[in-house]
Amino acid sequence: MSKKEEKLEKLDIKLFEKLHIKQKNEVKLLQSICFTKVSEEEAREDFYHPELAQVLVYAGEKLIAWAGIHETEQKFQGKKIKIGGYGICTHPDWQRQGIAKKVSKRAMDFLKKREVEIGFLSIDPLNKVSVKLHQKNGFVMLPRKFSWTNSKGELKTDFGGMIAPINSEKLFEYVLHGSEIFYVGNGYW
Repeated sequence: MSKKEEKLEKLDIKLFEKLHIKQKNEVKLLQSICFTKVSEEEAREDFYHPELAQVLVYAGEKLIAWAGIHETEQKFQGKKIKIGGYGICTHPDWQRQGIAKKVSKRAMDFLKKREVEIGFLSIDPLNKVSVKLHQKNGFVMLPRKFSWTNSKGELKTDFGGMIAPINSEKLFEYVLHGSEIFYVGNGYW
């Protein structure tokens, strides 16, 4: 086993449906390190939805990676679709070591068990590392905008959505080749 593999084996990766106050504070601190381009106002307005579950990764006592898992049911071109996805971050000191791959796999396994039909993520399409990571889980770029409702009730749109089949290849293809803007519900995720 390589040193990298040994290091990854020592990590504590767990899924939680509820976090304690200490864990919530650790997640908030990690997010502030990872998401430096997101203002507090933007976080409040656009990233306000509760997580269904969260994957936490510890190296000893230090939280080094996180994923917040989301789920919603929305209509797209007249069909109800159960959509799931996750927001993810890894501490900069621990990036490019395969941790995000393990975290995203754990999140996708959870969504599959919940019978989510398709996965959705919003990413920076210029971040090739992020695009490549999510492609490994079957995600492809959505060829048009997606939309969400922010905490003020405003409908917003953006590019950079990725979708993946989780439990329905048919609905994945339906969304991928559809013509409407893909609405993901409350909050940017």
